Amino acid sequence: MEASNPASRSDFYAYQLQASLRKRDLLAGKSIHAQIIKCDLHLCSVFLMNNLMTVYLKTGSAFDAHRVFDEMPLRNTLSWNTILSAYAKQGRFDEALSVFNAMLQRDSFSWTAMIVGYNQMDRYGNAIQMFVQMIADGVPVTQFTLY
Repeated sequence: MEASNPASRSDFYAYQLQASLRKRDLLAGKSIHAQIIKCDLHLCSVFLMNNLMTVYLKTGSAFDAHRVFDEMPLRNTLSWNTILSAYAKQGRFDEALSVFNAMLQRDSFSWTAMIVGYNQMDRYGNAIQMFVQMIADGVPVTQFTLY
């Protein structure tokens, strides 16, 4: 990798992460993660770290995804939603609720992840309460919210 521009390096590693994701290659993802740290891109590229979390989650390494999230100095709504959704899908509702409550900005996806998660856990009362709060907060309902 000859590019010295951080944006070029970030794009290069994002492409590499996508390739490892297509192959479901966890070891390649870990290798790319090490290179990202070596270049200090983990300190400035939220986009890259979000991609890295996705690779870890989709290759079965939720532990590494959670570690990446915990160590991210910068996060955006996608970062929060990625880890929230992972916790909800794993049935780790205490952690999902903790992440949800810590979010500074929630969108339809955030609310839907919680509502769907509650439904999957047969916690319909909680799902309804969450839905009512979503409406009260003026968050738009999507087709997935009611799925």
